[in-house]
Amino acid sequence: MLDRGNEEGFDENGATPFLDQYEYDSNGNLTTDPYKKLIISYNHLNLPDTILQTGTANRIVWRYDAAGNKLLKEVYNDSIFLAGAYTENSYQAGALFTDGQPTALDSTILTARDSIRFLPGFHAKPGFRLTAKIDSTLVPVDQTTYIGSIEYRNNDIQAIYHSEGRATPDSSSWRHEYVISDHLGNTRVRFSDLNGNNSIDSTELLSTHDYFSYGMSWSLGGYKYTYNGKEENLEHGLNSLNFGARIQDPTLGRFTSVDRFAEKYTSLSGYGYAAGNPVKYIDVNGDSIGVNLLNSSSQEAFNAFFGTKEGKAFVSQFAAKGQTVNGYTFKADGKYHTQDIDLVYSDRDFGKGEESTGAETTGGTKGGTFIEGRLKLGVSINTTAEETSLIDRVTAVTHESFLHVQEYSFDYTDNKKLDFSHDPFYNKTKNNSPSSRHHLMFHNKPGAPSTHPLATKGLRVLESVNSRNNLGYSRTQLWNKIWTFWD
Repeated sequence: MLDRGNEEGFDENGATPFLDQYEYDSNGNLTTDPYKKLIISYNHLNLPDTILQTGTANRIVWRYDAAGNKLLKEVYNDSIFLAGAYTENSYQAGALFTDGQPTALDSTILTARDSIRFLPGFHAKPGFRLTAKIDSTLVPVDQTTYIGSIEYRNNDIQAIYHSEGRATPDSSSWRHEYVISDHLGNTRVRFSDLNGNNSIDSTELLSTHDYFSYGMSWSLGGYKYTYNGKEENLEHGLNSLNFGARIQDPTLGRFTSVDRFAEKYTSLSGYGYAAGNPVKYIDVNGDSIGVNLLNSSSQEAFNAFFGTKEGKAFVSQFAAKGQTVNGYTFKADGKYHTQDIDLVYSDRDFGKGEESTGAETTGGTKGGTFIEGRLKLGVSINTTAEETSLIDRVTAVTHESFLHVQEYSFDYTDNKKLDFSHDPFYNKTKNNSPSSRHHLMFHNKPGAPSTHPLATKGLRVLESVNSRNNLGYSRTQLWNKIWTFWD
């Protein structure tokens, strides 16, 4: 393991503590970092668009679409490139020498600062006056284009990313690389079957990744989607993580701009990460509906659920205006979002003996789980459930959403308490667990099997998934899955 830490502590990088200060604009965005020697500007969406390294021409430029999705990153260096062969540049041929050796193709021989000057080893011949015309349009030394899950580097395809890793060009074919992530989505191991023998040995481990609590890496491995699966930006001393809505500085454990939902968490810093507990929580862009699914089967189940009209409408109740899930941007605050309820979809291994449990709902028992006055509900999918078909996994997500999450939400919004006061039928189920009370209400309350959201909207979710994927189930079979499901 390679420790990238500094034994002497925080590097002041020539800045003077207390005199050189961090500076912010009127929207609370960090504009000057004297310790990294960076100047940052932002667009109208408060997304960083240009970062300059002071005293140099080094810069990083981002471009976004109207919704704030990243499209392009360009990196510029503190150099001017004199392109072409030595003898083909009239301003260069016969006027320069490099200690007797001709310059190579595309040589970098000048730096752009207050004036143009030679790099060490380059000289003008006696009697020659060298001039250079510098195009006002700088040419980036590195350019990354983002088109969905495909990334191009300098106009050549670099990789196609997916939930389990990526595919990269390898001569005339593709190399398939896979990653293993921990419970927070942090990339821990990257490997590839390099010799094609369908097994992995130590020589095929491409990189391993370890982190300090807030994401600063202990190791180098050539893979840029690391902590929380977010993209690293290491150029020109930026050393940050791009979380999409904001840039996070892992050395400080804070963002460079304010959480747009900061007014909901008044006792927490608007720049803080994961409520100060990065070992337990993640920060999903500061939004109110979270999707943190690491397993491809869980992702497929949620995508199928969310891809239906009823599933999207259900999730929208917990979303904030402007939030994007699976490429869909919500146009208004959901009714439960405005009632201080948040919802996260996640997955985990429930462990041995729990294979019959497809999913569970958290945050609604023992008076509820609250952070800063907001109820935190969650749907957790069992990655080792014995029922593995798509329709069974979607049934689990549908059941937890339209029965348990829905009932907890009904209950909390009637009096801001989780006390089963929203429906008189619950008076008959007091001696049962909260989950069992929900089941008893659905099965035993007169009219519930035909009017409850699980019976109406939930059934339509399964019908849509069944139809779109040509699964061949009858309506009766789908209803039986809903009726007999017991978590």
